[in-house]
Amino acid sequence: MEINMKYRDENITIAFENSVVKVRDILKKLKLTPETAFVVINGEIRQPHEKVTEEDDIEVVSVISGG
Repeated sequence: MEINMKYRDENITIAFENSVVKVRDILKKLKLTPETAFVVINGEIRQPHEKVTEEDDIEVVSVISGG
C-alpha cells in the first residue's frame, strides 16, 4: 500500500508492505514517535492505533515546544 501525505511542507509517498496501515506505522517509517509528532487525518488528530487508508488526507506535524 502507498500512502500520500504532507510532511514538513512537502508532499511525500511512503510504501508499506502491509495492507493495513496504522498511524504508528507512519511515524515509525519517518523515524518519529507520538511524543515528537502527531498525525492529522481528514482534519482530525488521530491516535497511534488508528487505521489509515490510501484515500485519507494525511499531514504529519512535528511537535514544537519552547520556554
